[in-house]
Amino acid sequence: MMMRALKLWLAGIALAVSMAVGAFAADTDFPYVKGEIIVRMSPGTTLPQAQALANQYGLVIVRPLRTPGMYLLRLPDPNVANERTLSQERLDALRGDVRVQHAILNHYAQKYQVPNDPLWSTTAELSEGQWNLRQIGLPGPSGAWAVHKGLDGVFVVDLDDNFYMEHPDFRDAANNSRFFSGYNAYDGSDDPRPDFPIGTGFSHGTMTASVIIAGTDNGIGMAGVTWEGVKLIPVRIATPSGSLPFALIYDGYQWVIDWLDEPSNPRIIAQNMSYGAGFPDDTSDLLLQKIADRGVVLFAASGNSRPFPAGWPASFAQVTSVAATKWVSAALEKGFPTSYSSPGSPDGLRKVDIAAPSADTIGVWELIYDPLLYDPNGGGTSYACPTAVGAAALLHSAGMASFEIVPTLKLTAVVAPGDPVPNLDTGYGEIDVASAMTFIVPSVKGIKPNQNSTFPYQTVNFEFRLFKVSVAAPAPVVEIARADGSYGPVAIPSSNWTITPDPILPNVSWLRGYARLIDGGGISEGDWKIICTGEATGPTDGVEISGEILVTIRHHVVPAGVNMISLPYSIDGESSPPGGRKPETIFPVGFELFRWIPSIDLLGNPTGSYAQYSEFGANTQDAGFTPSSFESFQQLPGGVDVPLNGPYGVGWWLKAPSDAVLDVELGPEPGVEGYKIKLKPGWNQVGDPFEFFVDWNACLITEIPSGRVLTLAQAISERIVKPQIFRYELTLGGSKEYTWRSAPGGQFVPFESHWIYAIEECWVSVPPTEAPERSRANNSTHIRGDGWAYSLTATSGGTSDSNNVFGTTRGLNELFDVVPEPPAALGSVSLWFTARTTEQALTQELRELSGGKEVWTFSVRPPKPNEDVTVTWREVQSPNRRLRMTLRDMATGRTVSMQTNGSYRFTADEQMTPRSFTVTVLPDAVGRLVVSGVRIAGGSRAGGQFTINYSVNVESTVSLRIVGAGGKVIADLGSASRSPGTQSVTWNGRDSRGAAVAPGVYMLQITAETTDGQRARTTSPITVTR
Repeated sequence: MMMRALKLWLAGIALAVSMAVGAFAADTDFPYVKGEIIVRMSPGTTLPQAQALANQYGLVIVRPLRTPGMYLLRLPDPNVANERTLSQERLDALRGDVRVQHAILNHYAQKYQVPNDPLWSTTAELSEGQWNLRQIGLPGPSGAWAVHKGLDGVFVVDLDDNFYMEHPDFRDAANNSRFFSGYNAYDGSDDPRPDFPIGTGFSHGTMTASVIIAGTDNGIGMAGVTWEGVKLIPVRIATPSGSLPFALIYDGYQWVIDWLDEPSNPRIIAQNMSYGAGFPDDTSDLLLQKIADRGVVLFAASGNSRPFPAGWPASFAQVTSVAATKWVSAALEKGFPTSYSSPGSPDGLRKVDIAAPSADTIGVWELIYDPLLYDPNGGGTSYACPTAVGAAALLHSAGMASFEIVPTLKLTAVVAPGDPVPNLDTGYGEIDVASAMTFIVPSVKGIKPNQNSTFPYQTVNFEFRLFKVSVAAPAPVVEIARADGSYGPVAIPSSNWTITPDPILPNVSWLRGYARLIDGGGISEGDWKIICTGEATGPTDGVEISGEILVTIRHHVVPAGVNMISLPYSIDGESSPPGGRKPETIFPVGFELFRWIPSIDLLGNPTGSYAQYSEFGANTQDAGFTPSSFESFQQLPGGVDVPLNGPYGVGWWLKAPSDAVLDVELGPEPGVEGYKIKLKPGWNQVGDPFEFFVDWNACLITEIPSGRVLTLAQAISERIVKPQIFRYELTLGGSKEYTWRSAPGGQFVPFESHWIYAIEECWVSVPPTEAPERSRANNSTHIRGDGWAYSLTATSGGTSDSNNVFGTTRGLNELFDVVPEPPAALGSVSLWFTARTTEQALTQELRELSGGKEVWTFSVRPPKPNEDVTVTWREVQSPNRRLRMTLRDMATGRTVSMQTNGSYRFTADEQMTPRSFTVTVLPDAVGRLVVSGVRIAGGSRAGGQFTINYSVNVESTVSLRIVGAGGKVIADLGSASRSPGTQSVTWNGRDSRGAAVAPGVYMLQITAETTDGQRARTTSPITVTR
């Protein structure tokens, strides 16, 4: 039965979504009681007036509802064949009658229940049963139950199908019932129990009530959220079949209103509604507003129809919508939505406010003690919603005012890591009743940063929440101390922090400020405590209370050697000299610092040179921390751009003999919405201005001088910037070298600088949008069609330059396939191609696929004089046809076949002159050079004369030698150019001095070599007899 109800809910949501986009607007498309219509007339309408209305439209009055002026009407024969058409026609007519304020079919609401089948059962991983109560922070010495378990005199109301009130687990440890009174909207009685015999059917209300008031510590069954005291008023709004028609729901709402209007009745703190529909209705909105106006906090389940959004009443403004979260692991991580929980909608018309735990792939409890075989076990948002109602009752029991409950639950709720607050899935997050309970008794709670956070700088911003704590005289005190007690506590000046009252919650203030964590020896690294202490107000006036935040300082370390770096921190601080700290106060003795300065040569081409930092100059020098030649803006809220010359966004080369510890005092600037950095034509060395990864594709480009703001993709297509971003990193081979990615790939890496190539002068805006570290294993080389590619690597002196690609591709895109070579890395071997037309240095030169000859030119710059340099090559994508590839050393004229060889070595000269090479690629119609068909005739019978025949398949230079024992050359038969085909040579049996060789077996060696460096060799025995 419940599976059918769930399917009805899914259909209802789908219809509601379709109706929202104008697909149809038929009321009869949603489930309703056949032939029944609810009308709301003015409160003074008499029964005869209502009868006249019904008669006019061919309807009969079933009964008046509890709300004055509301009546349930019906077709005389609800089973007539065209009932749907007639019901819609009558409804439309009533809506046009001036006497009718509101008319609606008697729709069904759906109970948001997940069935108790094996999919929702508990697994062995959760041996303790009710994990959900631990997940919202009820048990334990610091849990909510330690503050209050529930107060006698606190009442909640639950509207649902029916309630098995005799269940033994609805009694507390003293055997008192946790129910109070009740109402049955179906028959008007005060008996909300089910019509079916106990144990023969499912009672949704028994499940929702058990979540709130099941007896705790009574030795049986499950534990409710409220341990004791709190009473539940059950209101049945279902027919005997268990369905929830709107007419009964309206009567249930009105009964609550009437109850609240009776001064002698106890007050109700919260109302549970674990049901809903896929559309709003004005009457529910009106009646629920009346209940809310009387001080009741309304909670409703969001629904079980993910991905379809939440329904109503949850989405009414006066109702708190509750989604369902799941068990993730034994660590009880919070804020992860279940697979079925309905989210809010992006347009805000449907909403989720908070969330609470429920069953998903794991159940909510293991066993129910039930001697009558009645099992209220279940889950869904129907289970999550009463969990929130129980939390509200606990908080009110402890003294929280009703208007404070929902803001407090929202404020202390927890979202899943990385989720915004609020978000569509869980709203403000999963409730944390233990944290919410801290708003009952005076408390000081550390909010920011998170406990045990690690910072690479000395000054940490903090935030404490003060509840019922004196903020004037005596004022709070903030101190710092080493976690191990070796230093402090030492008070920080009150000028370092401020106190702000909360705009909504009384007795709550926020203390925000900063602390510089450095001990008497000037050391920052290690574990620290930031402690806030104040005096309680109210009944515990004068009692000293405190809270603390634990943090760790671990400075970022740049490893020894050569690195491209950035500094995403301020260089100012309490101990900084005018102009900020200088590089020599941070980097080790013997460091060298360089920065690339772009310029334009006499021919108007982009070029540049490195500026080196001097300790005798100011920070504003070209390679200083705040170079005056570096143009940027710090983008602040409200569209304010503040001119800045670094260090944010500046890139440097650092050459250091030992590790560099960035022991800076201040962290990143707060509240920054981005950094806008000027790019000049050619290569620009740009540092990551943030301490986290930022996607290259997230950046914006501002055109100069028009001021047009473009996405990166637009700027690339308009040829303002190249799509590649380079970094200098440690590769899998163990050496540092350039790697690159093309947009939309590529990232700014924290504490590193990067190469960006601007075709035109422009601005790049780097947003503070933190991104996960993405894979960067390969460069963005994409070969299309029948193209092919090879990669060249130069290695020398422990350095290397790889990922230099040449080849062909189908449909050449010069922006992505022809990649400029950035300025040479400091102290490293460098290899680059030279473009055919522009002579620009390239790291990748792909060409349009063709069938003819292609020649690439590349150069290698050695890192040291007289150093051996090795050039190697590997296949990136193999050609689908035979090619002849020849490498030629332009300095020596030597050629080698790149198919038969894998490397080439040369020695640098004293001046480290770059060595130039060509790579020639030709279609290979013949194939690999082969020497074959060797035949030897003659000998003693021919007077000691031998005739040697052989064949070559490619024009080549062929040499022949007679070799004796041990490889000694006996006779050299010469070397000559030979055309393809059979060749013949004679040997007279004599050695190179003309003497006859001794009888025996010798070896004939035939070696052939082509002009492109292909070589082939064969040997054959030759026997001399006398």
